[in-house]
Amino acid sequence: MSFEKKMKKRANKKLNEFAKNPYHTEPHNHHFPLWGKILVPAVSFTALLVIGVSVFVPMMRDGVSNKGAANHDGTNMPTEGSQNINSGVGEGSTPTNGSNKGGTSGPNKGFSERSYTNPEGTSNDLDQYTAIPIPPWSEKTLTQRYPCFVYLDNQYSARDPDDCVPVNSQYVNEKVGTVNVTGHDVYDDRDYVEEAELYSIKNISTDASLAIKFKDSTDYYSYQNIYCYFATLGELVDKIGMETEVEFAYVNYARNDDETGDLVIDIHKDIEKSRVMEILFDDLTIACNDSAKKPYLSSSHQSSGSNQGRQYSGSLAINVTIKALNIENAGMQLYNDGSLFVNIFNYTYDFDLGVERYELFKDYVLNNN
Repeated sequence: MSFEKKMKKRANKKLNEFAKNPYHTEPHNHHFPLWGKILVPAVSFTALLVIGVSVFVPMMRDGVSNKGAANHDGTNMPTEGSQNINSGVGEGSTPTNGSNKGGTSGPNKGFSERSYTNPEGTSNDLDQYTAIPIPPWSEKTLTQRYPCFVYLDNQYSARDPDDCVPVNSQYVNEKVGTVNVTGHDVYDDRDYVEEAELYSIKNISTDASLAIKFKDSTDYYSYQNIYCYFATLGELVDKIGMETEVEFAYVNYARNDDETGDLVIDIHKDIEKSRVMEILFDDLTIACNDSAKKPYLSSSHQSSGSNQGRQYSGSLAINVTIKALNIENAGMQLYNDGSLFVNIFNYTYDFDLGVERYELFKDYVLNNN
């Protein structure tokens, strides 16, 4: 038999065998032995574990599973440090004390600046609210260098250290004392101490605000006592010079649209100050609802639930301007249950004026213009 016929016969035999067994499998001796059945899955599992660790660990380092924030290069931003009061924070915010580079006590307690590391890995000092690089000491304004001071156990702060305009000298009264103000240069890690003069402000209580004159400067800046307390409406009127220095530019009335139900804010101008005083401040003995003589934060209202149940719709927001302090857009909010929330400095105070005064004031505002 020729070689070609032999090969053809062998091929036909293989085909016939396959036709008899359509579920044909390879011979048994081609399977992995028992140790192979154990080793291969083990090796596969080990490989998957290595890959998982190599992915998960960098994620941990970058802050994905970290409580702190992280930069793109995996360097965690420091979470310690304290905040500058009034530095880019809305009114009624919570002042936060903490550690600072100048120490944890003294006039500058709680007002340090924090140093971050940018994505390129180089040192870059950032403002903790705006993430804008902090200017060098030589380029800082006086209020940026010295955002606060302590006088007679009261802590005074610039309303906005980054945008603080000197007060008109016509509002400055007599000198009441001197104070050492401290500042910190985050780039040179150096503390500065400077003596400054303090002055009272026309028609404003020294417990509420003082004017400060820094060395080698001819300007005066108003700093507010962040813990100034108004036990009664009478104290509020007296301490901020409401009779002479306060102006009410407009009142915002919040209401729901009759057709859509959407919240609408109506602005009412030409508000007569005499009518505001007559309706809302006729009884100066009304006490602040805080029983302990310690002001509480506006954020506390949200967390403690003291303003829960009060509807924003129907409330009247009164714009407050105090020229002697260069304060604009401070506010008072009158709710339909008669609660007056006063938010002028750092804290919010709650006075219960009663529903009758609310209705009188609402009628005046809506019918006045």
